[in-house]
Amino acid sequence: MTTVSIDNISGARNATEYLIDSGHERISCIVGPLNSVLNLNRLKGFYQAIKQQPYRESCVSPGR
Repeated sequence: MTTVSIDNISGARNATEYLIDSGHERISCIVGPLNSVLNLNRLKGFYQAIKQQPYRESCVSPGR
């Protein structure tokens, strides 16, 4: 059986870094429910990118 997996941490980090590199200063992360490992991994990648930069305004909004 063939499977496909996604590295949600790297994907979210790369997407956030792209926004930062493009000059965006106010970046939000909207994720699904925080009881999902996939959503927590996306949030982790987002935070990894944000904390490597000088102060940036960010917002996190979890879903239901």
